[in-house]
Amino acid sequence: MSAACRWSAPAIVALACGLVAAGGLHAWAAPFTYKAAGDLKSGSGTGLKTSKNYLPGIRFPIEKAPAYLNSQVYMPGGMYGGGGGQCSSANYNYPWRDNYCEKRSWKMPLCPSGKGHQGQDMRPASCKDNTWWTVAAEAGTITSIGSYSVYLKGKSGTTHRYLHMQMSALAIKKGQKVSKGQKLGRVSNDFGGTSTTIHLHYDVQQYVSGVGTVFVSPYNGLVAAYKALIGQVPTCNASACAAKSKCAAWGACGGFSNACDETGTRKRTCTKWTCAGSKCSSSSKTESQGCKVDTDGKVLQGWGPWQACVGIAGPCDMNGQQGRQQVVCKAGKAAKQVDMRPCARKTEGQVVQDWGPWGPCTAAGNNCQGVHERTQKVCSAGEAVDKVQTEACPAACDTSAGSADGHGADVADTDDVEPVADSAADARRHPVADGISGGDVGADPMALQQVGAAPSAGCNGGGQPSSSWPLLLLTVLVMLALRRAGV
Repeated sequence: MSAACRWSAPAIVALACGLVAAGGLHAWAAPFTYKAAGDLKSGSGTGLKTSKNYLPGIRFPIEKAPAYLNSQVYMPGGMYGGGGGQCSSANYNYPWRDNYCEKRSWKMPLCPSGKGHQGQDMRPASCKDNTWWTVAAEAGTITSIGSYSVYLKGKSGTTHRYLHMQMSALAIKKGQKVSKGQKLGRVSNDFGGTSTTIHLHYDVQQYVSGVGTVFVSPYNGLVAAYKALIGQVPTCNASACAAKSKCAAWGACGGFSNACDETGTRKRTCTKWTCAGSKCSSSSKTESQGCKVDTDGKVLQGWGPWQACVGIAGPCDMNGQQGRQQVVCKAGKAAKQVDMRPCARKTEGQVVQDWGPWGPCTAAGNNCQGVHERTQKVCSAGEAVDKVQTEACPAACDTSAGSADGHGADVADTDDVEPVADSAADARRHPVADGISGGDVGADPMALQQVGAAPSAGCNGGGQPSSSWPLLLLTVLVMLALRRAGV
C-alpha cells in the first residue's frame, strides 16, 4: 500500500487506496486538470499549439471516467519512458498532456516538423486489460476493421480510428451502422500480433482547405468531451459574452449617382456575440446607413483659356473685359463658374470710315490753281476723329481781258449759254487768244500751240503767261465738240 494511503482512516478512502494498490482506480479523487494543446512532454517533440476544436460535440471515446491522456512511449512502461512499468501511477494521473505530433516518422503536414504522432494516446481508469469499453464518438458506419484497428466514418465526414482494442471481442463488424456512444470494443494492447501498453490510440482525419484530408489534432475536442462526461460542462456567461460584441468603423461614404451627388451610403460590419448552449458564439452582419458629403466647389473641369476681349462701347474703345470658365459642383449639380478681368486692345490709328470723295476745288481770288480735300475717320486716344487729306487741283478762272469784273468767265456757266451760229458768238462763249477763232482752232492744229504760247493778257491780272493754260485749252476743245454736235 502506498505511503499516501497508509494513514487514511475513513473507510471510503481505504477502499480507494486498496483499488489503487490493486491496479484499479488511480487518483480518481483529484480534480480534472490538463495542459494546453501542443504542450508535449519535454524531449518528446514539438507539438501543434492551437485553440481550434476539430471535434465539437463528440462523445468521449472511452465509456467511463476517469481516463488519462498522455504518452505511452515517453511515460513509464514506454520505449523512452525511463524507469517503472506501464501500470505506474504516473500514467494514471492528471494533468492530461497532448501527444499529437510527438516524435514519429509518419508524414504529418500540420505538425511543426512535418512528421509526428497521428493522434492521442489515452489510458482507461485502470491498468486492467480487456475491461474498459470504447464507444462511438459520433453516429456513423464502421468502414474497416484491421488486425489492430477499427475505422468509423462519422456523419460529419470525419474518420475516427481506434487502435489496440481487444480485436477478438469486438462488439461491431464492418459495414455496421452505429449510434453515438454505442460500444465498439474493449481497451487492450493488440498491435497486429505483438503487444504494446494497455491504452487506446485515437486519431481523426478531416479535409483541411489547401492541404487535403489529413490527421488533425483531436486534443481540444477530447478535453471538451471529457468535461461533458464528468459533468464539468462549461457554462456561458451571457453578459461577458455580449460584451465582446462590437462594430467596425463606418466605411467611406459612397454609392453616388454622379460626381457632384452629395447623398450616398456607408457600411460597416458588426460582430455580435451570444451564448449558444455552453458556448459564446459570434455572428456577423453588414449594416448600412445614409451619409452626406459636401461637394460644393469641387472642380470637375479646370479653368479654360481666357476668351477674346468683349464689352467694348465703340469701335475705338480700348477697354473691355475678358472671361474664362471652369466646371464645378454647386448644390449637387455641375455648374459653370465664370471669372472676369479687365482687358485692353490697341485701336490707335484704326480706320473707322475710309476716305470719302474729294470735295470741290477751291481757289482764292482769280487763281487758276486751287485745292480740294477729303476725310476719313480714324481712332485717336480712344475716340473717332476726322483725318483730312488735301491736294492741289486746277481751279476755273476767267481768261477774257474784257471782263467787266476783271475775271474770266466761269467754265461752269458755259452750259447755260445758248448756242449761236455766228463766229462772234462763238468767241464770246469760248474765249481764246486774240486772232484765233473756234473754227480756226478746229482747222489748224497749230492754233492750239498758239493758244498755249500766247495766253490772254487778262489772266492772272498781270499780263503774264498763265500756268493754267492746259485747262483753257481743254475748255476750248469741249466747246468746239459741243458746237459740232449741234448743242
